[in-house]
Amino acid sequence: MFRAVIAIASPGHTRGGVSWLTSAGGKTVLFATSLTVAGQKLVGDRDYPEPVADFTRTFARLRRVRADVVLNFHPEFFDLAGKRRALLAGNAEAFVDASETRRQIDRAEADFKAELARQQAAR
Repeated sequence: MFRAVIAIASPGHTRGGVSWLTSAGGKTVLFATSLTVAGQKLVGDRDYPEPVADFTRTFARLRRVRADVVLNFHPEFFDLAGKRRALLAGNAEAFVDASETRRQIDRAEADFKAELARQQAAR
């Protein structure tokens, strides 16, 4: 049963990025927006001049979230196929991993910093 849905501003990948936090089955569930750069221009974009600040705030904001289950709009980012196989094989807790939020953010932030450095060096 969902008791509340909380919107978490998560810009960076897009200006209006939003992640959602709720509860289901006694677990806290985070529906995370995309945290990838995905070919985005981070430096010198006149249409979106603040993606670096937005990404930085989003990573910090989501690090404060404590979720038992993390879902993402890109299934490969949270191994949906593997978790689904485990669930179908009888693991009722296949999607539960309280450390996944931190891992997802760590990976996304490292990729972001590498891409930022690459783009800055190319200028």
